[in-house]
Amino acid sequence: MSQTTIVAQGDIVQVMEAPDVVDDYSSVVQDWDNAYVVATGRASVQNYLANEDNIDRQTTIQGWRLISDDPALFDVILPTHRILYNGTVYEVDSPAVMYRLFNRNHHVEVFLRRVDG
Repeated sequence: MSQTTIVAQGDIVQVMEAPDVVDDYSSVVQDWDNAYVVATGRASVQNYLANEDNIDRQTTIQGWRLISDDPALFDVILPTHRILYNGTVYEVDSPAVMYRLFNRNHHVEVFLRRVDG
């Protein structure tokens, strides 16, 4: 019996992690200039939230959602990670949620955001 998949032909995404470094103010921060890939898998990344403009900060925030049933992405994505999709980097904006079906892991969903400006 063949197993069906919701993202068999999904796009390739990479889960990025950054090392912790101490900045000039003795605070621990993530060094995104030296980020590395912790996982690669297939997923569907969809815009779910209209642009939110912040005039005072001159920024635009976009909400996105990643959906994947690729086991390579199960139990991997953390709120401190970023996702590289189609040449654009997205911040993870929520803990990953695993959905189960018929007593097995079915798919994972994660909310993402993109801040421009």
